[in-house]
This record gives sequence, C-alpha cells and structure tokens, in this order.
Amino acid sequence: MLNQAAKKFSKMHVRRNPNLSIQATTQYSQLSPPPQSATSSAFLSPTVPSRRGLLARSPPPSPSLPSLLPKHGKKAIHSSYSRLVKRVLIACAGIAFIVWIVLGQIYGSSQAADNMQEENAGEWEMVGGSTLPHEPVALALQDAKGKMRWTVSIPSDLGFPLQPAQYRDVCHQAMEVSKEVRENSQKQNFVKRMLDYNQQDQYYIDIQEAEQQGLLPPSKANGRPKGFVEDEAIKDGISTEGLKVCEKSLTYVMETEDAGFGNTLMRMWMSYGLAKAENRAFFIDDTRWPYGRYSAFFQPPPSANCLPPPSSHIVPCPHTARHLVVSAATTASTFGHQFTEEWEDPTKMEVQRQSKIFGLVRTGYEALFKIRPDDQTYVEERAAELFGAVKSEGGLSIGMHVRHGDKHPMEYQYQEDYIPLARYIDTARDLYIDLVEGGLKHKNKNKNKRSLLFSPDNHPLTPRHTTSKMILASDDPDVYDSAELGPNSVRAQDRIVLATKTALEAAQKEPKKNHWIDEITGWEGGFYRDVFFSLGQPGGNAQDTVKVNSADAKVPEQAMKLRELVGRAYLLDLAVLGRADTMICTVSSTTCRLLAVMMGWKEAIGENRLIGGGLFVLDIQSNYVCVHTVLYQVQLPKHHSIMAQPQPKITFYVDIVSPFGYIAFHIIKNSPVFKQCEISYVPILLGGLMNLCGNTPPLRVKNKDKWIEAERRRWSEHFNVPMLQTAPPGFPVNTLPIQRALVALSLSHPQKVESAVGLFWENFWVQWNEPTKPENMQAILRTVLGSDEEAKKVLGRTKTDEVKKALSANTSKAFEDGAFGLPWFVATNGKGETEGYWGVDHMGPLCDHLGLERPGGKGWRSLL
Repeated sequence: MLNQAAKKFSKMHVRRNPNLSIQATTQYSQLSPPPQSATSSAFLSPTVPSRRGLLARSPPPSPSLPSLLPKHGKKAIHSSYSRLVKRVLIACAGIAFIVWIVLGQIYGSSQAADNMQEENAGEWEMVGGSTLPHEPVALALQDAKGKMRWTVSIPSDLGFPLQPAQYRDVCHQAMEVSKEVRENSQKQNFVKRMLDYNQQDQYYIDIQEAEQQGLLPPSKANGRPKGFVEDEAIKDGISTEGLKVCEKSLTYVMETEDAGFGNTLMRMWMSYGLAKAENRAFFIDDTRWPYGRYSAFFQPPPSANCLPPPSSHIVPCPHTARHLVVSAATTASTFGHQFTEEWEDPTKMEVQRQSKIFGLVRTGYEALFKIRPDDQTYVEERAAELFGAVKSEGGLSIGMHVRHGDKHPMEYQYQEDYIPLARYIDTARDLYIDLVEGGLKHKNKNKNKRSLLFSPDNHPLTPRHTTSKMILASDDPDVYDSAELGPNSVRAQDRIVLATKTALEAAQKEPKKNHWIDEITGWEGGFYRDVFFSLGQPGGNAQDTVKVNSADAKVPEQAMKLRELVGRAYLLDLAVLGRADTMICTVSSTTCRLLAVMMGWKEAIGENRLIGGGLFVLDIQSNYVCVHTVLYQVQLPKHHSIMAQPQPKITFYVDIVSPFGYIAFHIIKNSPVFKQCEISYVPILLGGLMNLCGNTPPLRVKNKDKWIEAERRRWSEHFNVPMLQTAPPGFPVNTLPIQRALVALSLSHPQKVESAVGLFWENFWVQWNEPTKPENMQAILRTVLGSDEEAKKVLGRTKTDEVKKALSANTSKAFEDGAFGLPWFVATNGKGETEGYWGVDHMGPLCDHLGLERPGGKGWRSLL
C-alpha cells in the first residue's frame, strides 16, 4: 500500500534528534512501510571511514663496516633487491594516501551540500524505525494511491498545550518538509520555500484525513482539554451533548515570556478576528498564563457552538490545517510576512494599507473586552465621575498614559531613559490651547452640536467656560505624585492601587527592626518582568530568582492573588482611560496601541481623531503600532489636520552577485524593526558601477580576495544567515541576464520584485542552482509569478532596449547617489533627511538615522 518514502528524499533533514535509535520495533498495522519523519535514517549519509595510518618505514639498520668478503656459506644480499622492495612499499603507501584524500574530498563535498540546505548551523538527522516518534514531528509519507504527502504527528498522550519550543520546531519542520516534498514531487529545484498565507499545499494531508486513511494511528478521545476557558453557553449551564466536533477551529494559548498583559490582549484580539474571518470556531486556553485564570478578569467568551477537536489534531502549522493553535511561540508563523502580504491592501498607501488588519483586531476587542461584572460597574461609575461634568460643560478631557519599567521610548535620545514628564505636560498644554482657546476665532456651523472650539452664541468675545481635566494612568506609582503634573491631574482609577515602598513603610505599624535591611519591597519604577514573577515568592538569592522565573515553577496561592490584582489594575486603567476625549502616550507602550484599537478605525483614522508626529503602522507579529514618539487621539476639524510625518524610506540597490547584498537582504527581511519602512529594491549592474567610480573589484586585489571570502562567512555566522561556505563555481558569475530580468519584472510586476530578488539570491548563495541559465531563470520567475506564460513574457522583455536602458539608468542613479559598492542604501528619515550607507557593518548607523531601535543579538552588537 505504501512505498518507501525515504527513497525519494535522500537529502531531507529537518528535525534535530541525535539520540533516537534506528532499530525497528513493533509496527502499526496501518504503516507498511513506515512513514518517514522529517529526519529518516534512510537519508543518512555514509559514515566517514576511519583514517588509515600510513605505513611506517622499517627502522634503519645499525651502522657497521662493510664486509670485504661474504661470510662462509652465505650469499651477499644485492642492494638492488632491497631498493625494489622499498619502492613497492612506498608506492603502495602513496596510492593508499591518495585514495584516502580523494574519498575524503568526495564525501566532504556531498556532506557540505547536504548541510547547506539547513537554515541553521545545527546537525540534523532522521528518525528511523517503524514506529512514530513519541514527540510532535512533521512526517513525509505516501498515501494509499502511492502519492507523496506530508502531515504532522502529535502523540495523543502529550496533553495540551505543548511546550513553546515544540510548537516552534513543528513549524520549522513543516516548512522544510513541505518544500522538499514539493521539489521532489514536481521534479524541480525551484519552488517557494513558503507558500502564500491561504494557499493550499496540495501535498499536505490533514491529521484527521491521515487517520481515516490509516496513515496515522487513530487519536485517543481525551475530551475537552482542562485548560480550555468555559464559554457563555457552558457558564449558562447549557449541555454540550449532541454537539459535533468543530469543522475548523483556532485555539489561542494565553502565555507570555515577558509577563506583559497587553501583549496577550493584542494577540488574543487578533486571533479571534482571524478565526471569524476564516469561519473557524474560537477557543481560549489559559493553562500557562502567568496571571491565572481568564475568568478572574473577563466574562466568558462567545460560545463556539461545537466541540473542540482532539488535542492531537490541533497543530501550529501549516496555516491551512483544520485546527490551528496560536501562541506567543507561533506569532511569527501565524502573523508573519505571509500574513501581512495577504491582509494588507496593496492598492492603498501608508496607513490605509492597514485597514483590514486593524479590522481583525477591532473584531476581537468588541467580542472579548468584557471585564468582570464588578469591575465593569466600577468603570461606569468612575467614568461618570471623571468625565460627566467635563462633557456637560463642553470641556476637554485629556487621557495620559506613562509607561516606565522595562520599556523605553523609540526616540533615539531617550532610548536608554524615559521621556520627561514635562514633555507630556507640554503636549497636553498645546492640545488645550489649540482645541479650546485657539478655536474661539472659528465659527461652528452646527449650533446644537457639542463643540470644544466655540461658544454657544458663536461670538468670539463671549466668555466660555472651558473645564478641562487630565486623566492619568501609569505603571510607576511615583508618577502620580510628580510635581510636573500639577493639581489638575486625576488618577484614572483608585479601586486597585500599586503602592510604593515609602507608602508601605508609612503604613507599617511596627518600626523597622534593622535600619540596614530592607524588609519591605514596593512597586518601584514601573513594570519589570522579574519584579512581577517574584511577587509573593520567597527568595533571597540569584538561585531563588531562577526557580521563581521557571515555567515549571509552582506559583503559591498568595503570589497568584497578587498577580491577579496587578492584571485587574491594568484593565481598569485601560477601560477608564479609553473614555477620554484625547490621549497622550508613548508608542513603545502596548497600552498606547490597545487604545488606538479601542478607538476604532473610523474615529482614529477616517475622522482624524488619531493625529501624531509619525505614521501609524500596525504589526501584530511584534504588536507594534508606531506613531513616532507621542500619539494623540483627538477629533479635529479639517482645517486643523496635522500631516503625518513621512514613513522612513530605504532604497536598496541590489545585484545578485553580491554576497554582502544577500546578507543585508536577509537581515532586513527578518528584522521586525524594518517592517515600518518603505523599501524599494533597485536592480543594478555591480560591474558597471565599479567602472563608473573607477573602483577595482575586491577579487582583483591581492590578499583582499582571501580576506573578503572569510569576511562574508563571519557576517553570515553573526546574523545566522544560511550561506554557501565556498563561493559558486567560476565566481564572480556574470549576472547580467538576472539583473535584466529583475528590471523587466519591476516594469511589469513591481510588487513581485522583492520575492524574485529573494529567490534568486537563495538559488545563488544558499544553494548553487545555476540561476543564470535561461531554463532556471524561467523556473524561478514561474515560481514568483505563478505561470509559465508570465515568466516567458518577462524573459522576452529582457532583450528590449527599454530594459537595457533602464538597467543602465539604475546603475547611473546608484553612482549619483554615492554608491561605490554593494550593498548600498539610500535612507530617508521622517524629517526628510537623506543619507547613504554602505555595507552590512553600517546597518546600525542606518537604523539610527531612520530613528529605528536597533534589535538585539550578537550580529547587531558587532555593528558600528
């Protein structure tokens, strides 16, 4: 029924598992022959033969005087015979040595070729045997018709949810197995590494179907997972008997490594919106949420009206699977680059491109942001107390959120500190003057409508009562008592208050026993991850801290109660603050991003209620909403509209022959900080640029050719960029045909240039597939464009004068922009200032110029 899948995948390496045996064990009746995991022993390279020692020469004879006469009865040994023996032995040893060197070279080359297919530097091997691995893994197998397929296997007894690392590994394996299966089934070397977001993989077979066909053992019925949150129907006592298992579902696992409550909210809202858009039932699991149970903060979520699937059917990848799981570990897979390309509107510019993504998050907010009844009652009463008089008198309420702790502003000069409180106050004063006092000279056409700008009789000399109030929320309790804020600022909520060390000591009845020892710890300086995890925990040294922060550590009841209070205080601040007319907050704060979503797209963007010093960008993968340093939410008339600061722009000149250009491209594509930038990829001819500036190619400079080869390997290791260890054959290769093809593509399909550049680079510097050959170029373009017809049109256009002149013009423009080598970036920041940067080592200053926060990691620390 099944053929050996291993024969078709002699180079597939996906899952790291050095300790698994390849000995056959008890077989499933359904598996004949056994399914190959992404790391099957059938794919192992031959073992390296042990080195053979060279034959040692015989020890030299002891020195003695030659005999003039032969001894009695013995013939003299002829020296020619001895020399012949020695020559034969030496020849044999030499031949053995040469054979050993040749075999070593052949094996070493094949091993290097296999290793280059891996994204990371780890060694990957395959699982053998005839049983499935007892861990989550991607599998390559053949169906009943003999077709090559792949799926995901999750043992039923592992429970739900899996560990974050297991989810990440499955997604990595799934991408590699999918690519290998498609390459081997389609018998071509040029296929997309990752499919489009909603593109069905014809070779993927869902777990449910695989079990029905006998390709996987049947899942055990383990009922509803214990950590699943009870929905409205269950809470109301409605029986689930008779309900069927959901056809499709999405389960969101509430977990966070940084202890951030806001990040969990943003991802949960996004996941719910995505589930509704894809007609999936939605479930929530709070097993590993460090704040406790969902029900301690919120009312029950909407009912799914169906039963959750078996836990072994819930997978993190691929996205087209029936039953998905989304967690902090899978955010990059679920809400990564493919998601952005699918949900952004390519027909619009800047912030307008984000409207569909914003709508998904807003859907989740409207359905799930229903705090527990007693807290909701308090919010309504508090909002009436704070905003009632201001609204009735036509005044202005200004909300302000100050985030300290382990978050720092995006603005460069404050990246190691916090924005001064005086900056917040100055912004609030400017808003008040602009909206209230400065608006008295304008006329209001609608007399019956409440206005912040005009007196009731529309006469500029008529006095107008301008009640105003500043509503403040912060994670740093010292902010509330700061002298800069003045007497007109009011705490957003006082139901749950974070206390400082000074306040706690003042409330203590007994005096301190020892003045030299701090017996009380307060909530000092803002929200810090380690402070949160240590709440209510016994600890006195570094080892205790490690135990407290461990994911497996059991949280005492008292500690969990404290965490619950911290979470409820945050929600109360958020709920009350969202009722203000205007809002001032820093973009590094997740609260600021949540408030924008709570405000709504129409009010914040369509009606100009969200005005700021920069461009609004919503990136769910990193939970990033960017409006430069300070975000204002306010309704202004059209004549008061403030133009948003331009989006940071990068012009990236590229030639596929440049290894450092490829490294820079990989860094930009995999660093979330660049997602807020508008990037244009401009193909040029590096050789032509060298001629224009009179520059000598590095490979023609003595010693530099060797150094530059080592340098590219160093940078690729620093940034974990998959790359050939040796340059392609005949390097430097003439890339003129590729560059003309990219120019032709930019003229007909400009939105596809980025994908084509990436695929050409992958087939040049990750694995050498001779991308300059016409048939291979067509295969790459077919993968990018989706059809042979479109690919042929692009290639046909490369012979026209239009394309040739365009490539020459691009090269000349790069020279005019100051380029003398690649990679060359022309960067324009939000202030309109333009600078040129050359080389991977200048990508740090590039970020600084654009006002971007440098990412962490070994590679970024090694930059200028």
